[in-house]
Amino acid sequence: MRLEKSPTLIRESFEYMMDMKQRPDTWSEIDSIFNTCTNVGSEQDVEYLYEHLSNGYLYMAMTDYPYPANFLEPMPAWPVSQAVIPFADIPLLSEVEEQQEEEVVFPTSTARKLMESSKSSVGGMSNREAELLTALAESTNVYFNYTG
Repeated sequence: MRLEKSPTLIRESFEYMMDMKQRPDTWSEIDSIFNTCTNVGSEQDVEYLYEHLSNGYLYMAMTDYPYPANFLEPMPAWPVSQAVIPFADIPLLSEVEEQQEEEVVFPTSTARKLMESSKSSVGGMSNREAELLTALAESTNVYFNYTG
């Protein structure tokens, strides 16, 4: 498991989210991925979600103890280590692009899968955007919904 890449992937996730402020065709997908209580209906709603999730990381970092804690929210021991796990199997964008360049002449099934990840899914998000935002939701749930 390569967890050292997770800060880069988390940053990329938040960048995608901020780009989606200008893309109303992605808002219903954001609702679905993050299971929002009210529908995202404006750029400001996306901004609020961004701030909310950022605060989750902030609080996990402040309480990154070697034992479970529950004075802010119920959290496991070392919540930051738990929060990066959803990103473990996602390649960095540079790795995807490098793989696509190498395999463009004779695409293998892996290369085909990577090429598909950059294509648009049913809604307005690309498959990569959806994958990263889903990992972001799972990651921040370590703080917001650890006990389920």
